[in-house]
Amino acid sequence: EDATFFYVNMTNRYLMDTDWFGSITAFNQRRNLNEFDRNSTGGSFTIGKYLNRRRNILFRTRYQYEIVDVALEDNVEDPLLLEAEGRSSTSSINPFINRDTRNNRRDPSKRSWQQLSFEIAVLGVDNSFYKAAYDHRVFYPVHRRLIIAFRGQIQYGSGYDGQSYPVFERFFLGGERSIR
Repeated sequence: EDATFFYVNMTNRYLMDTDWFGSITAFNQRRNLNEFDRNSTGGSFTIGKYLNRRRNILFRTRYQYEIVDVALEDNVEDPLLLEAEGRSSTSSINPFINRDTRNNRRDPSKRSWQQLSFEIAVLGVDNSFYKAAYDHRVFYPVHRRLIIAFRGQIQYGSGYDGQSYPVFERFFLGGERSIR
């Protein structure tokens, strides 16, 4: 079963009443998948700036450091999983841009949210990869408080410096909050 032992985040959307955004995060999580378990511990620091007066377009850059432990199930023969087994570290820089036109951030009932991001794992750690991702969410009011939401994600990633893309960085189908 998936578990979050802790996830602590402090975010200030308008640092000192300016158009700047700041966030600090620390986490320790576990994810159980079919052929392996992924335990991760780490933290991140994010800084960003709103790009327009309405404050619905935000450019941010995040630095994240993460230690990942991958434990395989018995009788796993996949070479990518065998390569990922054990402890590794990732140090990544992740610039991204958001556009948010939702009518309410906590309980949206109409409009949309988009995010375009790029991540590169750098700075002499175990995992060397890059990935680009796009996430789009749209909300439609159907009747009074009945809202239909759609979400689409696309991602491309690859390893570099002679390394393959870490198997634990991939998208996985399913989960308690998804419909397939």
